[in-house]
Amino acid sequence: MPFSTPGQRAAIYVRVSTDSDAQKDSPDNQIATCKEYAQEHDMTVSSEFIYNDAGVSGTEMEQRREVQRLLHDARCGRFDVVLFVAISRFSRDLSDALQMKKRLETVYGIRMVSIEEGYDSAIDGRNSEMVFTVHAMLAAHKSQEMSKAIQRGLRQSAKRGRHTGNIAPFGYAKGSDGRLRLDPMTAPIVVDIFQMYQSGLGCQAIARILNDRHVPTASVLAARRETLWQASTVRNMLRNPVYIGTIVAHRYTSLPDVTQSRQADSRITRLQTRDEDEWISVEHAHPSIVDLPLFSAVQSLMDDKSQNKGLKQTSNLLAGKLYCRECQSKMVIVSSRPRKSRTYRYIVCSRVRRLGPKACENHAKLRYEDVIGAVLQQLQAQLLSCANEIAPLVSVLLQATERGAISGTSGAEAANRRLYTLEQELARNLKAQRNNLEAMQQGLFSPAVIENSQAELRRAEAYLRAEMKRLSTEDIDKTAAVEAEQNKALETVVSRVITLADHLHEYTVVSQRRFLDVFVAALWVDHGANVDVLWTWRANHPAVR
Repeated sequence: MPFSTPGQRAAIYVRVSTDSDAQKDSPDNQIATCKEYAQEHDMTVSSEFIYNDAGVSGTEMEQRREVQRLLHDARCGRFDVVLFVAISRFSRDLSDALQMKKRLETVYGIRMVSIEEGYDSAIDGRNSEMVFTVHAMLAAHKSQEMSKAIQRGLRQSAKRGRHTGNIAPFGYAKGSDGRLRLDPMTAPIVVDIFQMYQSGLGCQAIARILNDRHVPTASVLAARRETLWQASTVRNMLRNPVYIGTIVAHRYTSLPDVTQSRQADSRITRLQTRDEDEWISVEHAHPSIVDLPLFSAVQSLMDDKSQNKGLKQTSNLLAGKLYCRECQSKMVIVSSRPRKSRTYRYIVCSRVRRLGPKACENHAKLRYEDVIGAVLQQLQAQLLSCANEIAPLVSVLLQATERGAISGTSGAEAANRRLYTLEQELARNLKAQRNNLEAMQQGLFSPAVIENSQAELRRAEAYLRAEMKRLSTEDIDKTAAVEAEQNKALETVVSRVITLADHLHEYTVVSQRRFLDVFVAALWVDHGANVDVLWTWRANHPAVR
């Protein structure tokens, strides 16, 4: 579109990363500057096409919703030109700036104007690619230097005993000098929390008490969001040396998580603990709430519980399979206090356990051993009534369990089990080959990668077919007695699995879990303590994962 065309529809993009940016860079001033430019060049500006990313970093493209809205409107042709005060306001990431420039100008045909640098993609001599790139590089370099300066400032502030977090720890308030001072309303509650733990109450019980008392959390007090007390919140408070007047800063750093980033196809970071010699620790930085003897006693109690945790808990064979029918949350196992040298385990709703009885209507409390017994009893009934559906699962089970088949199986039975296993492996092989072809058609992987995978699968397929042919033609005493035995295979399979279920307690925990994995997909518990079992042969996912 020619530069002289009057009445071009103009969009305005503004951004300021923090409230501390210079006044000249405030959103209102940026908008006013762009509107003035539009008026001087006969452009029309509608308030609908003013995109304001105030308070968002220029390096966080995926978090800039207004940029996404601008690109969507540009693709729909809702404006002809986009104005911004400076390239640094547009983006401080070089690759993002060049990529957006290419999309707007080349793909969507949008004219780009940066007022401060004089860049205008519609005017020869002012649409230099080099000029735009140089300014984008400078903006990116400035962003990196600003980030380093901020980190240096935070470290120096911590060394001076100032709190560097956005929210003051519960029990404290942040003064104008950045130092923590006691909050007379919440500081006594901190002492109560430490004393309750020392008296024998756990973190979950303390959290429930605080919620029952309607004590607000630090996030609520900071007007950030509505949250409830949880066991993890209490646990972090009990471990925090801030309550004895010590500040520990520069403890964590953010690093990219390559595995998760590849899976999500976007940059994902995770917190990682720095080496302890890099931490900044300042004692007596502010008034303490908890005295040192009480804090030390709580740390010793928590260390002891942590060391003995594995001795007090046993494996949960139903882990990942228990769900609450009322709130769809997971059901979890809780242990009672020892009674006559025995500890009982109960199944309860995780929301009720974490947040209290008001979080869910399901207050059912089932004995763990009773549920296991009921599942095995139902399975035996299912084995008798649905034998045709269940039989194909049994060979998988017998291959997976640690002891294998029940003793006394004949050579014919072993050969049949082997043949069935090969058939299952061949089915999975052929499915993998089909998936490879679909992936190649969709362009998910290169043809070379697909071909290598297909070659390996075809070699495995040839071996499986040869082995199946050998077993099917091999003379394994194919007499009338064997044929009769094969006719009774289904009945034999059912009886063997019933026997296996009766003797499940003799197996290791790993074998017990594998047994249940074969048959049980999920268990749903309602508020009436009723348990519905979803069997794997009726679920929409493989029985053995």
